[in-house]
Amino acid sequence: MFGWSSTNPVYGGTGSGGLSDSYPTVSLLEGLSNAGIEYNTTITDFYTEYRDTRPTVGMWGQDWTIPEPTMEEYDAAGIFENAKEYSDTALIVISRSGGEGADLPTSYDGEDTFEEGGTWGASGVRISSQTDDRDASKHYLELSNREIAMVERVTSEFDNVIVVINAANPMELGWLDQYDSIKGALVMAGPGQTGFNALGEILTGEVNPSAKMVDTYVYDLTQTPTWNNFGSMFYDNMDEFAVDGAVPFFVNYVEGIYVGYKFYETAAAEGLIDCDGPASINNNFTGKGSIGFPAAVMIAATGMWIWPMTSASASARWPTRWACPAGTLPL
Repeated sequence: MFGWSSTNPVYGGTGSGGLSDSYPTVSLLEGLSNAGIEYNTTITDFYTEYRDTRPTVGMWGQDWTIPEPTMEEYDAAGIFENAKEYSDTALIVISRSGGEGADLPTSYDGEDTFEEGGTWGASGVRISSQTDDRDASKHYLELSNREIAMVERVTSEFDNVIVVINAANPMELGWLDQYDSIKGALVMAGPGQTGFNALGEILTGEVNPSAKMVDTYVYDLTQTPTWNNFGSMFYDNMDEFAVDGAVPFFVNYVEGIYVGYKFYETAAAEGLIDCDGPASINNNFTGKGSIGFPAAVMIAATGMWIWPMTSASASARWPTRWACPAGTLPL
């Protein structure tokens, strides 16, 4: 079990997407245990000793730190030697927070103004308390520097690796194709208070999650209409309507009604993009660039087998049409 988030995953979003403390919540580890899956407690103890709480991401204040130990800390604790003695299969968990009230960082660096407490809770923004993770060329929905080091080490030490993406926002997942030992990936967004029971049931084959994706995952998010048009756009003639210094603002949804997967289907039908592979985009709202679509973004599990989702043919244009290959891969 690798990735600090395995011990402290994301259950929901901010604001209206948050969970209530009044009800019990099934953790990721409990979901595995409830399905009869045993995991290495030496590793989970290592993570909780490193940090036992998830950074605060709320409507008024956000700490976007992606907690993950350094390779030196892994090695000092003998984690990989212990893990290989315990099992020949590794599960990597990658999580991302987000939700109502704040945009995700488009540059993973910047001034630290974050403060806990206050009338409305935390305030300000912190990109990361892990200085070696700060990188202005990266954004929040790609792997951090420490995550890259962890993934490279795990995939080099284990022949059978499964990745769980615990994030409601589509991440850049092209890296899944870079490691032969990654045999499957499962997207599991905020599961709420009992959803992690399903993770254990999927991994044991008790249930089959095969279905259509609700989102389109692209290799490069910076080339999408969303990336190039979101934010707070202020009118220049609305001062008379200001309330406590705040004036009305707007977001220009250049896709019109074709938001999300509808944009890609419509854009392809009109010849704007070609989803059979990396394609040139030249239009009046994203500029020029290329969009590609990683194949391994979801798995279908039956019994003790994992089927990575791949494009069935050149005509399979959309992630909603990925199909399972004939072969299967044992866990």
